Amino acid sequence: MRWLVAIFIALTFVSFVHAQDEDAKATALKDIRSAMSARDLATMKTKLAAAGKLRGEEKFDIELDRLQLLADYITSFWEAVDRAGKNMQAKAGTIQEFVVGETMVLFVEYFDRRLVVRTAGKNHEYVLQNMPYKVALAVAQQELDPKSAANKVYFGAFLLMDGKGDRKLAAKMWEEAGRGGSDVKSLLPELGSEAAAGAVALPAMTPAIKAQLSAKNWSLRTKGPKNWQKKPLATDNASQDADGRLVVTAPSDADAQLVFNRQLAPAFVCRIYLDGVKKGQTIGLVSVDGDEDAMTLALPSGTVFIEFGRQAGQLKARIGGEDVEFAAAEKGNPRMPAILGISLPAGSKLTVASIELGTR
Repeated sequence: MRWLVAIFIALTFVSFVHAQDEDAKATALKDIRSAMSARDLATMKTKLAAAGKLRGEEKFDIELDRLQLLADYITSFWEAVDRAGKNMQAKAGTIQEFVVGETMVLFVEYFDRRLVVRTAGKNHEYVLQNMPYKVALAVAQQELDPKSAANKVYFGAFLLMDGKGDRKLAAKMWEEAGRGGSDVKSLLPELGSEAAAGAVALPAMTPAIKAQLSAKNWSLRTKGPKNWQKKPLATDNASQDADGRLVVTAPSDADAQLVFNRQLAPAFVCRIYLDGVKKGQTIGLVSVDGDEDAMTLALPSGTVFIEFGRQAGQLKARIGGEDVEFAAAEKGNPRMPAILGISLPAGSKLTVASIELGTR
C-alpha cells in the first residue's frame, strides 16, 4: 500500500511541475505578444530573451521561433519609419506629400522621433506610442517599396501584431507576399492566434522630463474644514525613483489632489503617463484657488497614457489614443484659469511616469 501512495505522490508532483512549466511558457508567449501590441520594443526584446530560457519542447520552440522572426520584422519596420522621417526632415523646406489611406498629408517636420504632418489645415504630431497604424505604414512605405513582395512581409508583421493594426490587411499583405515569391509559411500560423491586449509602454526618460517630474514642481492639496490646503511634496509623500519617475503616496486620512504648480497657459498641450491608476481617479483642469471648479477626465485603471490640450478656448483629450470628453464640475469651463490636477484616493500610491507640458 505504501508503494502505491508513493507512486501517487510522485505522479502528482510531476503533474504539478509540468503544469507550472506550461503556465510559465504560456505567460512568456503572452508577454511577448503584449509587448509587440504595445509597441514596446525594449520589453519585447527582454521577454524574448527570458522565454529563450524555457526552450526544450518542440511545440513551444516553434512558436517562440515564429515570434522571434516577427520581432525582427517589427523592429525593422520601425527602423524604416525612423529612417523615412529623418530623410524627409533632411529635405525640409521642400513640399513633401504622401497619402495616408485616401488622404493626402503634408510633411511638416521630424525631430526626436516625433512626426508632425498637416492635413485639413491642421498640424498633427505623433510619437511611436500614439501614431495611427495608417500613418506609420504610409511613412514606412516612403522607405520600403510598397510593391515589393519582401517588404509586404514587414508590413504584414506590423499590422498583425500591433494593438492599433489591422489583422485582415496583414493577412492580405502576406498573401500577396507569398504570391510574389516570399516565404511566409512559418508566419501564417500566427494569423490564427488571439490578438494580444497591449500594455501601455512608458517612454524613455529624458533630462527635460526628469526635471518636470521633480517633486519641487508639484504639491498636494487636501480639503480642510473650510477650504483647500496646499502643501509642497514632502519626502514621505513623494520621491523620484531610479528612472526619475515621480512616485507619490496620498495621505492615509484624506483624499487629495496632486497638482502641478505652474498655471496652465490659455493654449497648452499635455502628454502624461500615469502608472498605478485606481478606478475612479480623474485628471484635468482644476481651479487655481482650490475651490470645486474643474474640467476632468475619468481614468481607467492601470497604466494610462493621456493627451489633452486647450486651443482657442476649446478642450480636447484622448486616453490611450481614443477621443474622450471632459466633465464639468461646479463652474468649471474650458476657458477657466487652471492648473493640472490628479485626484488621489486616501492612502493610494501613484507614479507620474512621464509628462510633457508646454504651450501651443
